[in-house]
Amino acid sequence: MTNKINIDQFLKEENLEKLDKLLIDELQLTRAPALSIGVVYENQVILTRNYGAINIEKNIPATSNSLYMIASVTKSFTSLGILKLVEKGKISLDDKLKDYLPIKIGFEEDPIRIKHLLTHTSGIPNMFDPLFEVNMEDIYGVNNEIPKIPWSTWDDIYRVLNDAEEFITEKPGKRFYYNNLAYELLGKIIEIVSNTSFSTFIKKEILNPLKMKTSGFFEQDITDNLNLATPYIIKPGSNPPKLIPIDYPEKKFISAAGGLFSSVNEMTNYMIMHLNEGNFNEKQIIAPELLKQMHSIQFEDKYPNILAKAAFGEYGRTGYGYGLAVHEDFYGHKLVQHSGSYMGASAWMALLPEEKIGVIFLSNHHPSPRSLAQAVLLQIMGLEPKKHHPQLVLRYHHNKLTGMYSAYRGLEKVQVISKNGSLFLKPLSIGTEIPIFPKNDGTPYYKQLNYYTFTEIGGKLPVQFTIDKNNQIWLHFERLKLKKLSENNCN
Repeated sequence: MTNKINIDQFLKEENLEKLDKLLIDELQLTRAPALSIGVVYENQVILTRNYGAINIEKNIPATSNSLYMIASVTKSFTSLGILKLVEKGKISLDDKLKDYLPIKIGFEEDPIRIKHLLTHTSGIPNMFDPLFEVNMEDIYGVNNEIPKIPWSTWDDIYRVLNDAEEFITEKPGKRFYYNNLAYELLGKIIEIVSNTSFSTFIKKEILNPLKMKTSGFFEQDITDNLNLATPYIIKPGSNPPKLIPIDYPEKKFISAAGGLFSSVNEMTNYMIMHLNEGNFNEKQIIAPELLKQMHSIQFEDKYPNILAKAAFGEYGRTGYGYGLAVHEDFYGHKLVQHSGSYMGASAWMALLPEEKIGVIFLSNHHPSPRSLAQAVLLQIMGLEPKKHHPQLVLRYHHNKLTGMYSAYRGLEKVQVISKNGSLFLKPLSIGTEIPIFPKNDGTPYYKQLNYYTFTEIGGKLPVQFTIDKNNQIWLHFERLKLKKLSENNCN
């Protein structure tokens, strides 16, 4: 069923107040210091909202000009850069990776091609993020015991990558490994073919024509900008959780994968271009047929765990285009989107190309309410986000089930806990948290009352919640039947 778009209804004050409440509640829950959002329709910005502070210590408020790191939303810019080279006749998406870079891994009869890097289907598993983890050791004050691989120059990258031949077991185009390194390789190809730096090329071909004059990569024009948001993380081990500012990490090898900084005011220009067949202010940024490829499923992720659906949501047939995830049925509409997160920064861009509607969320903390870019689209459709957005629906379902449960006369008590989208039982007699798993019986996970856990010999032990006619919730676990206690009667 296709839900109709009603912009005028969405912009009514009472609905904007509901949106404000939803996002402020989420900011409080995630402890994100700041959030900036923008909504575009056709060629116009119809809404901007800013919440919180981009610098807590100086109490600098977030504005639509605040610069945030957009993290992996950058991948769509890198893809657009590659397509600009295709448009100029400089490269083909079917060109072999080894024609440009000294990469020897892969299958001689079925080589890795540029299009495989764009869709994360090169067959190369993720081997770049460990560098992030190494950098995180100092930032978070923890020792992840990750070996320090030499990774300072492109020669280092080529050596390490070519040494990983035994890990390249999937032929290109067969399996989806989300891979930041693949996009860094694309950035290097852009540099080699254009004979200029990656940042210079993206500024000249994309940012400047889109009037994104303050957007850019982590260079002096960004570091000196007073609107630059300070990134924050939760201090490790703090209880209650405490936000602390951090420095932006090393950017040498993440520019093309996630290193762009931008603002709501400038990202709305970018979305307008996407929603108008590559046209912005009567200037054609990219040919419509090439942009259409970005917005089309180039690889449908089916095996083994449907990563695109897990990361971006289950909305009909889902796959990956070029630098963007694509869903064919978001409540009757085609949805094109991408998220981004990187140590103290998060972003989410969601587009309905056929309706020419786009939403951008930017924050200086991760996690943040970034995925609720989809919730804004739901509200534009006249749907209640708390009843239709999977993240919110699951949370409210879990909230209903969590709490303290008591057996007859309190002879045993079991606490039900929700963490990271999963439920756990904690019998007070043993004090250990036991994970429980939703039963695979066709019931939507956000309505499921039947769960199970494993016994010590590997058997499946049912865990069932029931709700009686008085809305009293009961827990049936092992040999026990337990009654959920009211909030003021949990001791």
